[in-house]
Amino acid sequence: MRALVEEQANRIVEQTTLIEAQTTLIEKLRAEMTVLLARLSSNSRTSSKPPSSDGYAKPDPKSRRVRSGLKPGKQPGDPGHHLAQRVDPDVTVLHAPMSCGHCGDDLTDAEVIETITRQVFEL
Repeated sequence: MRALVEEQANRIVEQTTLIEAQTTLIEKLRAEMTVLLARLSSNSRTSSKPPSSDGYAKPDPKSRRVRSGLKPGKQPGDPGHHLAQRVDPDVTVLHAPMSCGHCGDDLTDAEVIETITRQVFEL
């Protein structure tokens, strides 16, 4: 019986030594895993790595701009701002054709069919 107790005591000592070795190995592997996970999660935004090292899986751009839901440009109902044509311009220039572009007939006495008004603003 004494031999059995000594054998069990020796086995307990061996198992305790083994458990302590495994515990230190687990702690060492856990620290190494933490370092590797930190290295894996780093990209060009979170480290000094160049953007070309990100590969094809690039993170989505994070904009702080809040969307208003409106389309870009002038909104309906907004009065707008523009340079309105003046009622009394400084100079008026009349551009009238002298002859027809198709048949070549004289157009000096012809009836005016259409007028186009333009205004030039010189700053």
